[in-house]
Amino acid sequence: MKFKIALIMSLLFFGKVEAQKINTNSTSFRLEVTIPTQKDSKVYLGQYWNNATYAIDSAFISKEGKAIFSKNEPIDEGQYFIHIKPDIQVDFLIGKEQNNIKLSLDENDLSKNHVSGSKDTKLLWEYLLHLEQNRKKWDELNTQLKDSTLAESKRKTIQKEMEGLNISTEKYIDSFIDKNKNDWAGTFIKGLNQIDLPYAQPKTQ
Repeated sequence: MKFKIALIMSLLFFGKVEAQKINTNSTSFRLEVTIPTQKDSKVYLGQYWNNATYAIDSAFISKEGKAIFSKNEPIDEGQYFIHIKPDIQVDFLIGKEQNNIKLSLDENDLSKNHVSGSKDTKLLWEYLLHLEQNRKKWDELNTQLKDSTLAESKRKTIQKEMEGLNISTEKYIDSFIDKNKNDWAGTFIKGLNQIDLPYAQPKTQ
């Protein structure tokens, strides 16, 4: 039995570091990243392409813990990431609203990350947090199953709980996609999930 969870992969981006001035023009792109624990570090803005990651641009985080990326025209909608060496990486989405996106990051507790100016990223992070919480529950139950002294009745109860968790997760994903079908986040998550074929095996006439 495996916990069914959507994996995030692919899509595109383009960006450039420019002035530190806020541009409120709806035809522009601006991203502000705040991470106080990484002052004076270099932060990369990147994209996924052909199952690989590419750094598109970079900026230095100020003594105030902020870095800004901006462009005088909008960028393609898609999936992007912020990366700080050696191992801090956060995915986010760019949709129609992109002229004043603010990401506030907590490297010690990703559940405390905050976003404004991007509904699609907010939805994505809520989705991932929910799935991560379910994954942790599933892992805890799976660890209990490894106990060789576990009574058979208890083992069946745990297995039933795990099956129920899988079902509730699938329902959450379907509900999320349906509820957000008019948003880029809903379309994005839908594209990550396996397509259910009408028949278990191909049929011939």
